[in-house]
Amino acid sequence: MGKNVINLYVPPASNTGALNTEESGLRSLVDWVSFTLKNVTDVRDVVDILGLDFNSFRECPNGDKGYMEQIRFGDISILYNGREDMGIHVNISGQGCRQFETYSNMDWSTFFAL
Repeated sequence: MGKNVINLYVPPASNTGALNTEESGLRSLVDWVSFTLKNVTDVRDVVDILGLDFNSFRECPNGDKGYMEQIRFGDISILYNGREDMGIHVNISGQGCRQFETYSNMDWSTFFAL
């Protein structure tokens, strides 16, 4: 009589074994974006650069990273009112990147070209 064998597939601990499911080849995914704008002084202009609606952002009770103030839209934060030489800092987490893709009026290629 034959022996019953059960083969269990265990995925790799990292993404080195990930399969590419795209027919057309490689595909990129933006997972985190942080940058500082030194030549922009109005937080509304930064929201416009992101292609988002300013009314979607909410004022936070505190800033971060040396900035006195912060506005947030989900996982997209804009830090401002720091020292004069600090500019305005934008932090978009992984989930924030998905929100950007959903709510911005531009795609990543257009955004990065700015």
